Amino acid sequence: MEYQVVKTKVIGFFVRVALFLALLVSVGQFSKVTVYASWTEPEQVSNIPGGGLAAPIMLAADDSGLLHAVWIQYKYNPGDQDGTFYAQKLPGQAWSLPESVPLPFRGDHGKMDALVSPDGTVHLVASGTCCGSDWAWVYLSRSHSGQWSDIELANTGYAAAGGPSLVLDSTGTLHLVYAGKLFGTFDPPQMRYQFKTVGGSWSGMQQISSGAGDAIEGILAVDDTDTLHLAWTQDMDGDHNFQAVYSTLVPGGSWSAFEPIYDGASVRGFGVDSSFLPHLVFFDSARNFDLSYTNRTGGGQWSTPLDLTDTPGVNHPSLTIAANGTLHLVFDDEHGSVKYRIKPAGGSWSETAVAAAYTTQSGFVWPRVTTDGVDRLHIVFGNSNIYYITQLNQPPVANAGADVVTAVNTPVSLDGSGSFDLDNDPISYLWTEEVSNPQLNVLTSTSVANPAFTPSIAGIYTFNLVVNDGSLSSAPDTVVVTVQTPSEVIQDLIDVVEGYNLQQGIDNSLDAKLNSALQALNDINENNDGAAINSLQAFINAVEAQKGKEITDEQADELIILTQRIIASLSAS
Repeated sequence: MEYQVVKTKVIGFFVRVALFLALLVSVGQFSKVTVYASWTEPEQVSNIPGGGLAAPIMLAADDSGLLHAVWIQYKYNPGDQDGTFYAQKLPGQAWSLPESVPLPFRGDHGKMDALVSPDGTVHLVASGTCCGSDWAWVYLSRSHSGQWSDIELANTGYAAAGGPSLVLDSTGTLHLVYAGKLFGTFDPPQMRYQFKTVGGSWSGMQQISSGAGDAIEGILAVDDTDTLHLAWTQDMDGDHNFQAVYSTLVPGGSWSAFEPIYDGASVRGFGVDSSFLPHLVFFDSARNFDLSYTNRTGGGQWSTPLDLTDTPGVNHPSLTIAANGTLHLVFDDEHGSVKYRIKPAGGSWSETAVAAAYTTQSGFVWPRVTTDGVDRLHIVFGNSNIYYITQLNQPPVANAGADVVTAVNTPVSLDGSGSFDLDNDPISYLWTEEVSNPQLNVLTSTSVANPAFTPSIAGIYTFNLVVNDGSLSSAPDTVVVTVQTPSEVIQDLIDVVEGYNLQQGIDNSLDAKLNSALQALNDINENNDGAAINSLQAFINAVEAQKGKEITDEQADELIILTQRIIASLSAS
């Protein structure tokens, strides 16, 4: 299974204040969730005693299809202990009961990240006052058997200003970036990097950025070559004019000199596709902080930003890239709605659609999006509780291919490879034949994408294709194969020659050879296939003699191919 590692940030100044302001307008009002076409009814994931606001931190799927979610539960009453919680969901089953993540301090929204390895191990980093340090980054993991590890210190003494962002490469090495400054100093926070190999300890801290101002909001991604890609927001001159910047780290190398992406950009979602091309969504200060999109081309240039905001109030975007290259973006709108947009690989962004909404009261829902091994979309979002939705299974689409015109005794391959499933589920094939076909039971297989047959009788053959995704079947699609006698194909070839409007002498010479072959085939007194083949070969020789002269190369190639098919049909009879 391919993993496209994508990270998004839910970071902002005074986020705790915003949380409780949202709580003031939302308490008692978010009792109903409305979902829209093609999405499942919401499933409640959490119901933590003491209530409060629930903000998702992570949603991810492992190789088995198991979904994992981590979230912060903010309590109602001042002084109550906020908590970090975890739950999982097997395909077709309900979410497990939430379990408390054993952090040694209160969870701090926006200063925590988590991921899931292919085998289902959960890795989590968080910052807080802990373990005899004024400020610490701590790490712990949850095995696929359900045991949380002991707390491990990653770093002490660096105050968190933004981040962290955590990724896992193919060797099992964890990579961590965060924006931080030495506790108690007035130096601007910078982007910092550490790693942890399998069975090893966290490396020492390495500083990546060097701007005179603050570095914040770093998002890390890793591609299939284990190259790290980092996008973050940087105040280069200390003048509070921020820009998005980008750097990479190849295995065994050093971080590249960072390149500017866009002035006035605040990084919010970042990922790398299977072609190693980065994609970025950001808030654009030049456009009233509208949500915008850019990507880095193979030539190393970032595309002109595209405004993705068609309504005001976009918040908390979450971006993921499916294995097939499709970009999925979800966000909320301050009014309790989960909205989403989709960009197929090589295509354009869809219009904004609504996946789910609370009642029409104000409030954030902090959506998180991921895809599983078959690229099915999953979303969690929260307010007083965490909710989960996924796309409903949609029937696949059958495509039996283009209609075919051929000659008897000529192999024909049907083409159902254009069939697809809207949910990217694997599909099976079922071909059937019309009982009116000149021959029956002719296909080499009825359950493959490209069955073949060789017709020995001229006529109209009709085949129907239905595909199934394991639970739903498509509407049938039909392909018609018209099988002609050699005489009919020669007559079509005569029409093609006349349609070229060749010089009269050449046209008459070619027609004579084709008519000679036609007369031989129409002679009912004896088998003149050999004589017809000789005339057709003479036709090919005449065409080749005029190729590039009175007959264009393209016309000559078409005539020769058609004639060779007639000869092959006669030779097989």
